[in-house]
Amino acid sequence: MMARSYFMSSTYYQICQRGGSVPARVSMLLSYLLLFAAFASMALPAMAEDVPLAPGVRGDMDDVILVGADDWHEAMAATPLAIWSEGNHTISIPLLILPGEVNAGERNGWIEASDLERYGDSAILNTLKSANISAITVHGQGEKVRSLVQAAHKDGLKVYVTATLEIPYKSELQDGRGGIKEIADASSAMLEEAGISSLSPDESGIDRSLLQVANPDIGGNASFYCPANSDAREALYNQIEMLIDDYKADGIVLYNIGFQDENFCFCNACKEKFYQDTGIDLGKVYSSSFNEARWSQWKQDQIMQIVRYARNITSDLGPAKLAIALDSPFDRNHGYNFAEISSLTDFSIISPLSIQDAGQAVRISSRPVYIRISDDYLEYVISTQNVEGGVRYVEGLISEGAAGVAIEYSVVTTPVWSELLPPSRASRWLLSQIGGSSLAIGNVSWQSDARLLANNSFDMAEKISRYWKSSAGAVIAEDSYGSALAAAPVASYLNWPLLFTGRSLPNETAAALQRLGAVQAVLVGPVSEDAKQSLAGMNITLQEGNSELFLEQMEMRGDRPNMVVYTNSHDLSLLPPSSEPVVERSLVDDILVRTEISPSRIPAEEAGETVRLNFTMTNTGEQPVRDIRLLDIFPLGRYIKWPRAESGEVIITDPYSGGPSDAVNSFLNGSMLRWNLDKLEPGKSSSLNVDVQILYPLDSGWQDRLDTGATVAFEDFSYNHTIKNVDDEPVVNLTYPTWIYSGRTNITWNLDRQASYTQFNLYSPDQRSATVRFADIVPDKLYEVRAQMLTPGKWIFNIEAGNGYVHKTQNYTIQVRSNVKSMNISAFSHTKVPRLSLVAAPAAAARRALLIDAAVDPQQIEPAGEEQTLIESVEALHLQPQYLMVVGDPGSLPFISTGIKQKASEITEYEIYRDYQLPLEDKNYSSVATGRVMGLSVYDASQLLARTLAYDRLNGSWKSNALVISSPPLSYPQTPTSVAIRDYLMEAGLSVKDLRYEQATYQQAVSQMNNGQNIVSFIHHGDESSWQLSDWSMMDSALTAAHVKELTLSPQTTTSGACVTVNLKGYYINMSGTRMYVPVSLDDSIALAFIRAGAVNYIGDSSLSWIFLSEDFFKRFYQSLVFENSTVGQAAVDADNLYHLKFQGAESVLDISDYDESLPAWDVSVREMLNQTAYMNVILGDPSFRPAMPKSPDLPYSTIVQAEVGQEEPAAGDAASDAANGTNISTGAVSRENEKAGIMASITADNESATDWIYWVESDSSSGELDLNAPPAIIAEVRLPKDADKVTVREMDSGLITWHGEYVRGEEKRVMWPVIRPRLSEQRSYLIEYEIIPGQVQRINVTPGWNAIAIYLQPKEASVGKYLNDKAYRSIFTISGQAWDFGLNEGSAVNVTSFKPGEGYLIDSAENFSIEIPGKPVELPYRLDLHAGWNMIGLPVNETVDLGNITVNADHKRYRYPEAAEKGLVSAFIWRYEGDNWRHLAENETLAPGVAYLFESTGEAKLEFR
Repeated sequence: MMARSYFMSSTYYQICQRGGSVPARVSMLLSYLLLFAAFASMALPAMAEDVPLAPGVRGDMDDVILVGADDWHEAMAATPLAIWSEGNHTISIPLLILPGEVNAGERNGWIEASDLERYGDSAILNTLKSANISAITVHGQGEKVRSLVQAAHKDGLKVYVTATLEIPYKSELQDGRGGIKEIADASSAMLEEAGISSLSPDESGIDRSLLQVANPDIGGNASFYCPANSDAREALYNQIEMLIDDYKADGIVLYNIGFQDENFCFCNACKEKFYQDTGIDLGKVYSSSFNEARWSQWKQDQIMQIVRYARNITSDLGPAKLAIALDSPFDRNHGYNFAEISSLTDFSIISPLSIQDAGQAVRISSRPVYIRISDDYLEYVISTQNVEGGVRYVEGLISEGAAGVAIEYSVVTTPVWSELLPPSRASRWLLSQIGGSSLAIGNVSWQSDARLLANNSFDMAEKISRYWKSSAGAVIAEDSYGSALAAAPVASYLNWPLLFTGRSLPNETAAALQRLGAVQAVLVGPVSEDAKQSLAGMNITLQEGNSELFLEQMEMRGDRPNMVVYTNSHDLSLLPPSSEPVVERSLVDDILVRTEISPSRIPAEEAGETVRLNFTMTNTGEQPVRDIRLLDIFPLGRYIKWPRAESGEVIITDPYSGGPSDAVNSFLNGSMLRWNLDKLEPGKSSSLNVDVQILYPLDSGWQDRLDTGATVAFEDFSYNHTIKNVDDEPVVNLTYPTWIYSGRTNITWNLDRQASYTQFNLYSPDQRSATVRFADIVPDKLYEVRAQMLTPGKWIFNIEAGNGYVHKTQNYTIQVRSNVKSMNISAFSHTKVPRLSLVAAPAAAARRALLIDAAVDPQQIEPAGEEQTLIESVEALHLQPQYLMVVGDPGSLPFISTGIKQKASEITEYEIYRDYQLPLEDKNYSSVATGRVMGLSVYDASQLLARTLAYDRLNGSWKSNALVISSPPLSYPQTPTSVAIRDYLMEAGLSVKDLRYEQATYQQAVSQMNNGQNIVSFIHHGDESSWQLSDWSMMDSALTAAHVKELTLSPQTTTSGACVTVNLKGYYINMSGTRMYVPVSLDDSIALAFIRAGAVNYIGDSSLSWIFLSEDFFKRFYQSLVFENSTVGQAAVDADNLYHLKFQGAESVLDISDYDESLPAWDVSVREMLNQTAYMNVILGDPSFRPAMPKSPDLPYSTIVQAEVGQEEPAAGDAASDAANGTNISTGAVSRENEKAGIMASITADNESATDWIYWVESDSSSGELDLNAPPAIIAEVRLPKDADKVTVREMDSGLITWHGEYVRGEEKRVMWPVIRPRLSEQRSYLIEYEIIPGQVQRINVTPGWNAIAIYLQPKEASVGKYLNDKAYRSIFTISGQAWDFGLNEGSAVNVTSFKPGEGYLIDSAENFSIEIPGKPVELPYRLDLHAGWNMIGLPVNETVDLGNITVNADHKRYRYPEAAEKGLVSAFIWRYEGDNWRHLAENETLAPGVAYLFESTGEAKLEFR
């Protein structure tokens, strides 16, 4: 159990001690109980004043505040400066977090040909231009490179193209296994991400006469042509000429023109030329150091000849610049003399080095040197998440004299890229709209009217505090980010400055307090005693900044938080994970096998992670062990590299082909490792180390096999196989082992009749198959197969024989075992977009929200557990928020799996993930709207929030515009839902552009949005990175994320009814039993592209949506938004609840195959599609945002609610009409408890649109056949008191009961039902009857030791964990049949999961605590099952009960309990636990509620309470 911190609150834990005993009568049952102790923690004290704390007095303020992200102190101290409370209002000055100035020198780009294939030249050029890149180097050739050069020249960029001696390559993965293209695409992408090329030499394009040749004594394959070969040189020079003349390149970059390594080149050309130039035979080059030196110098001379000739070409034909690109400027094995080469070139590009080494290279060169920056270097050397480290590295290179950097395009997807960009177009648009004066705080790359710079964070906070003329107090945070994050919203609410303190009170903080005239301070975080004493010495009253203080201050002002902001302060950087090795030991006879892997946990969503695996075998016996063989099978996607054995032979092969193992076949087939030792003496050991590269990403939280478990065998090793012999006609005498160790086995059989053939069919655990066919059929012949079964697991085989008809045996199983434990690896989450939590403080301040900080390292986060902690935190504070804003990326606050999977193709599937939720009342319905604030950078998230908060003060024609896009031509099917949305928006007074059919083009969509829109709705096909549009624009038939990033949008609300456009997770590929995760690149997300371009939100599907069945979601969303004046969050909740209602209402809908009519061949049920829709939509943005509408039209239907005829009318105030949504809240005509009340509700469709409001799914047999229909409907709703129970809805005309759903929100119970096929102007009336059954709370006091308790209510929330998770209990037990169900507080066994009325429980506690269980009385009569033997039972009613009033139902008869005891059906003795002992009840002693008793029964029976 881990402690979790949230804004200004603590979790209380206490020390547990063991206690309690049990009587002999049940000691056998209780002897198996396990007891555990709980952890301990501390709680902070809280103080509160009787009157609100006085606010500060401000001076003149600027119109906008800009702050950098490199120092969190500045962003936190700026929050109360920009946002503060005045009375009942919140004043907000736009606060923008902007990137700082980064001195990167001259910025160049480096583009691979694969980048062009994936992204296209337009997206690449726009991206690079945005970072002020002035020149590009392209490694590749072909028509796409030529086009890039031309496009770049139009944009004013210079382009250099590489000339190289590399051989041509082609992709090995053409169509994937089985012709499934997804495998090939995924394989290539994953191998590329892992740093392994899926390309193989293109033999058809290689001139083998030009290849380099390895030293024959060492060997090796050539990847380059020989630089000493005159024909190879001529080809290189032709390249250069072509690039200058045809491509119009501005320069040539010589790249990979050298010798492959120190073992190259020994081709004939080199042998002849080296001998001619030196008189030395190349075969004797290693005979002396002199010869080696001549060899090294000769190679350098060859490269210099190439450089000089290339210099002449570029000068004569260009003039064009000449450059050299080197992986290592100090390594001369390739023939590169960096100093001499740089004297002939215009500039050099070298691969990333340490800052010191880069400085040395700069000093060697006489020309400009650019350092090539790659995502690999950022990630593995300085950590991608360590943004400040990345920036410091770049600036350090410049300080050492580098002319600039050459940025690989892969860097675009790292957080460092955002630091190299100027403020986004969206930010600049906002600043231009706001105008006025601006204040910059810290390092901000934007012109401002004033700027605050400081010596340290204490000084900066003091300077910010000068914007207050005076203040009665200040909020002082301990100098840690978590404390400051918690403190900032408090300071904003109090309108006090935020200051910081270290171990001692800083002079700057003391000076600020004196200048302000502060007499009070709210302390947040573990402020030191020394600082507290200093403050006390200044006569400042101190108060602890906890949640109680904040909520009390709000209550004193008549406030209550309407929102919770949830974030994770540990998203600032990725902490280096510990290696966490795991060791397993297995004893195989005398051989002890020790297996160790390190690390055992790897980063999620990263391909190419390496795990080090060690096998150590030790002979623990007294005799030598000979011919030792270790065999291990690694599942597909594991690439075994670099075996290092102390002794013996190591062979790594493809387990299926037996050929050499490489990256490609390891990805598709896995790997097989064999380690053979001749002999191991007694007491001796031998070790083998290998690197296992995981070629595909794992999702966070996954645990997967590293291997399948090794098998060790040796001379005289006993297999002890169990052999089975069966007859299964026509196969007889079938002999096979029931199990084997990994290896080969024999299977034999005969046939008892003539056949034309017989065949052996084998199926492996990883879903592969093989066959062996025999055509030479001879009577009495023994057929034998020696089958290789390597992978541990269940192998299945059968035998078939045919002679015009195929006879096949049943399936038989051979269990393949390993005798060494397999090893598992797991994947941990990590931050992808760092520092988003900086935005949480201003968000909470602006919305007067409670800020809760998960404060968990992303590597350790378990999202479902964090959500439960969040829920418990909110409930402990008795909050009823309407909104939950999550501020964080999918790494620091991962989405939560619903466990629902969607099959997209034969091998691909999606899993539906949802955001965090606060199910405050009914878990079957949504009550709190969740939105997530994030972007591709903290700057995107900041401008999203700033635009949201400034929305009401921004003006322009865009606020009157809306855009609806759907149904491009030739698409099928074409949705009518967008027509309804268009009509709704027009009724709201917006000018709506409807792009349908031939108008739904890329050009129209882009121009309309660029011109400015208030609301944009899209419904059609899409994916994670695009919206599908008209094919008319052949070059742009989709709107992509790259397109959107080029736009400057107004603060538009954006909704998308397309599949997976808000899928920020990824999808899965199932290959031969291995589930591979394919993550989505956030940079490719069209949803996040809209956020970057300036949209204030994006609402869409995170998974595959269903045509027609899912479309009511956005129909209902816009109905709520337009007609009910809802926020986007409220509208989304209404749409969610519609689908929750539909899901429950479709309980009687049958499987598709059960209907008589022809229906689509859906692979999931209609009800499941409705269920999936309820969970798939995600809001990116502030859920409390409400877009402006010129008008708020009335609902097109009306609802009239009145008391039932003949009953007392509700008193004034009992029934309140809600004009906003056309429903009524009624406390009922009868207020007495447990008496029926009734109201009448009449629904009338006043407008034609109401007759097609939504659809409802139902089975219909009116035609005489069973059909599945989806008729139009209105969802009627009335609101009853929350204690209303036994609700029925009856249609008055028919008198029939109508199905309804209900859920509690706040003090209301909402009752909803479908009004099927409404007719215009027709009034449909319903009688809603109910009883008021007030809820009760059962309080259970638990003392140290054993406690026998029982539940007498029907719990509102039955989860045991909800009540016990934060309590100091050790275990909980209940009797289940003849055994115990139990849950252990600190153990993995949790079998007791829910509380049930009348069921008894034993709780073992370490200390006193109480739990309160809200619920309602059970409906009587109530029956409890009795099983033969002991039963732990409690009363299901809250009153004492005499045994004579309990009925026993047994043998189809009823008995009073004493009568049943006399007949021997139950024991007359009932046991109660008291004083550490069990005692039986005395004569005439009654049973008390809340107490568990032991009843003994001789057979199955029921206890009945009336």
